[in-house]
Amino acid sequence: MTETRKVRKKSARERGKRGQPSIVQRQDGRWSVTAEMPRGADGRRHRYQGTFPTYDAALEAARKIDYNASQQLSSADRDLTVGQLLQRWQASQPAGRHSTVENRTWLVSKISARLGTRRVQQLTAQDIQAFLTALEREGKAASTCNKCRQRLQVALDDAVDAGIIASNPAKRVRAARGTTKVREEAWTPDQVKAILRSAQQSRLYPLFVLAFMTGARLGELVGARPQDYDPATGTLHITGTAQKHGARGEPKTEAAKRRLPLPPEARALMEQHLKGSARLKEEAGEAWGRRKTTSESTRAKQREAARRRGGSTLPEGSIPPSPPAGQYEALFPTTHGTPWSLRNVRREWATVLERAGLPHRRFHSIRSGFATAALQNGVGIKDLQDAMGHTSPLMSLRYAQSVSGSEARVVHVVARHLGLATLDNVPTQEEAEPKTA
Repeated sequence: MTETRKVRKKSARERGKRGQPSIVQRQDGRWSVTAEMPRGADGRRHRYQGTFPTYDAALEAARKIDYNASQQLSSADRDLTVGQLLQRWQASQPAGRHSTVENRTWLVSKISARLGTRRVQQLTAQDIQAFLTALEREGKAASTCNKCRQRLQVALDDAVDAGIIASNPAKRVRAARGTTKVREEAWTPDQVKAILRSAQQSRLYPLFVLAFMTGARLGELVGARPQDYDPATGTLHITGTAQKHGARGEPKTEAAKRRLPLPPEARALMEQHLKGSARLKEEAGEAWGRRKTTSESTRAKQREAARRRGGSTLPEGSIPPSPPAGQYEALFPTTHGTPWSLRNVRREWATVLERAGLPHRRFHSIRSGFATAALQNGVGIKDLQDAMGHTSPLMSLRYAQSVSGSEARVVHVVARHLGLATLDNVPTQEEAEPKTA
């Protein structure tokens, strides 16, 4: 039962008596509510704290404070562990794509591996900070550490709302700060030519050419079907994306659904590619596109072997297994007519770079190079956004890479625009020096 207490407006330095809420205006103009709560069943001190934009909002929050909530908890809530809280939170989340569930489960498993047995009422900010520090020492990126902190903070917010704890200790933990990444330089025309010369020895040559010409994502190209390409107009329709377990799903966002008209050179290449695929399909007959069946016991052994190779400390079964791969005919098939796996395409990409004598870069660097070349040649940011399938033009700008010598070009362009290319009445050194009496 919520107990209503009369609260009066206080000065910036006035505090409430013990057992009464205190409303104080902060230096930034916001209002802070603090209330000393009765000790809970665990015997620990509890304090409510909240910050609000206006005095009226703070007053309303102070009136809703339940001073008996900490003493009304069930034994299950008093003994609730961090692992149980995370499982409860995860069960309340809406179902999403397998990749979303997989990432969410991985984060929960990582947190539970270190903090899972800790009681929620005993969890401190120091415990969470020690956990994040251990992750950093394992070599985990700052973004991974912050994702773990955010997931834990959201789950602990639910514990605060349920009255299990008075405040969220994760909010007192500082976010991890990663090192500034050195931005890669864009591919030069000579490098692109060397890559495509090397790629001519690969069956994926048409896919690599389209990647450079369209800036399409790897999953979009691997997930493209024959009906997604119109030979009459030379247009590639992006309608889906390949998933790492072999199936085909919806595009990353609604903006990713788009039309990509190809230049004449690419249309001629695609015509040859389609003829070659049709010939292989005819030769294979009924075996075309037939996947090898793998028993569940073999899949389990493969997962266990992958865990050992990756040095995973998570228990078996922590990550949900991939769903069965759905059937679809690929625009860029293997010699057996099945879609390429994303991992095998990346392996082929690494082989192409090595053969070209170039250092390894992610396949996604092709997409960054596409954005950089477009901006260099005067393509409008809105047009670039549409071509890349981004929901925001800011995302397209983030893909821009540095180009050797670009600083000098920018300075010269601005100088010409401002009429500073030729300066009249340039003072001589004698005229520029101040005269002394």
